Amino acid sequence: MQDNTKLNPMKKKLTLFALSLLLVMGLSAQDYKGNIFGIKAGYVSSWATSYGVASSSIPTASIGISDQIMLSYYYPFYLDLGLEFTGKGYAISGYEPSRTNLWYAQIPVGISYHISMDRDLTIEPSVGGYYAFGALGFRRHDEHMSNVFADGSTKRHDAGIGCGIAFIFQHVSLGLNYRKGLLDIDKSDPIYGDNNTKLGYKHLRNHYVSATIGYNF
Repeated sequence: MQDNTKLNPMKKKLTLFALSLLLVMGLSAQDYKGNIFGIKAGYVSSWATSYGVASSSIPTASIGISDQIMLSYYYPFYLDLGLEFTGKGYAISGYEPSRTNLWYAQIPVGISYHISMDRDLTIEPSVGGYYAFGALGFRRHDEHMSNVFADGSTKRHDAGIGCGIAFIFQHVSLGLNYRKGLLDIDKSDPIYGDNNTKLGYKHLRNHYVSATIGYNF
């Protein structure tokens, strides 16, 4: 016959351990904010690729708002949403030099994981994508200025993928991001022609890196 007096203390210890673990997990979950709203602005270095060849980069900027929504009660995964006004573009030197500036209203969507290092520092790696609609676009070529969205040479729609990392010091955020366009933004190749594979205005895709500073409420 089995002696239950030896098992009961063990069962009690396991039960207390399980309850303590659940309590700690519950208390840890309370440290995560369910919704984080922020504003940010930053420096952008943008370029384009055509047939795998990269153009020269140009400096521009971005400004926007962000909203992070917690996806898990126990693990700090967040859905990252936002609205940005982002400058992109590229420069071509040598034969037929030109400079193109493109400004987009952009909607980023991603997933981030918040790693709390201490009470004052959180590290947030992220991956995601974006959709952008061209609002303004100008090209300077041979001292002439043209509106590339209005003249039919450039598409207004852009979309792509990217990754980034942010460092949050209390409420101040510092971020680094890379974005790679997946859509051809050109409609025609007015300089080099449709059958030329030089870096021109055919099969162009946006790329950029950005460094941002912001404030989370």
